[in-house]
Amino acid sequence: MFGGVAMIAFITVDNEEIVEQHHAYALRKSLISFYQQFTPYLEAYSPREFFLDLGKEEAAWPLAHRIWEALIPAYGQKATLALAPSKLLARALSLLGTRAALFPELVLEEKPQGTLLFLSSDRAGAVQRRLPLEVLWPLELKLREHLLKLGFQTWGEIAALSPAKLKTHLGQDAYFAWDLSHGKWVNSLNLPQESIRIPVYREDEDADLTAALETAAGKLAQVLAARWLGCRELILAGVSREGTLFMQKRLFTEPCSSGACLADETFRLWQKLGLTAPPKEMYLEAGGLEPMAAKQLNLFGNQAARAKEEQLNRLLARLRKDYPAGFLDRAGNRGKSRREQMLAFYDPWRFRREAYE
Repeated sequence: MFGGVAMIAFITVDNEEIVEQHHAYALRKSLISFYQQFTPYLEAYSPREFFLDLGKEEAAWPLAHRIWEALIPAYGQKATLALAPSKLLARALSLLGTRAALFPELVLEEKPQGTLLFLSSDRAGAVQRRLPLEVLWPLELKLREHLLKLGFQTWGEIAALSPAKLKTHLGQDAYFAWDLSHGKWVNSLNLPQESIRIPVYREDEDADLTAALETAAGKLAQVLAARWLGCRELILAGVSREGTLFMQKRLFTEPCSSGACLADETFRLWQKLGLTAPPKEMYLEAGGLEPMAAKQLNLFGNQAARAKEEQLNRLLARLRKDYPAGFLDRAGNRGKSRREQMLAFYDPWRFRREAYE
């Protein structure tokens, strides 16, 4: 049953309490530390979803059991763990849900704490051909929906076509879809980026600390920009003159790499420390590193565009608050004329008062 193929696990933790970006980032960071107890090779797909390389097939199955049993008491109500010979199949199996019972080749364990799925390497080909198109997750949703409307149902039906025939339906995306249906997908893991630490250096004890902090923030921004990275966590830490350790940190809802933003937050962290004397040692550290999207890079590079977008968001929020769309429907249900419906839009409180009179 077992072979010498490296197995990839895809784990999803159900935790409904994670509703804010700060909490989601904290969960992601904590899960990374937890999974690193079992394997150093992991990739965060989302704050609650991870790929893990569990090694050879004969050792991966018992290791997956250990992770699954230890995970729930600490991190969530339920978890789904799918173990397969590739990243593509591992996440596809986790998306099957109740349809996993239709595949007798799968080893399926269902318990109150979640679901455990295992697909051995010698049965992967047979299962792959019968997987539904809905779980061909690297392919865009609109392309999958288009194929379903055309009557295609499984990966095998796409694999049976030639790329030339498939191109008549999907255009240039046909080659990508054809490769996916044959199981061709990048199987390497994007390991978590390490943090970047910049020392806050002063030439002598009487030098201006403000200038040193600004210089350190600027160097950190340059390093992040050179690697096209943003940080979700900024830490200012060091050792005071008395020899005690100190630390303050700031979490970001979106990855940050702007020099101005990092400098402002660095000064805020220094003020929060409340030290009466310059420290003996101090450093600035960026954690939670993530690749920056093109939109994020443009916003951080163009402060005017960022300010304009924030202004538009505030204006839209105010319009939604001042003119609720539900009042138009209420006016129509009360048999009001078109003129009065228009008045309801500009004076919504008029009909709310009448409802309680």
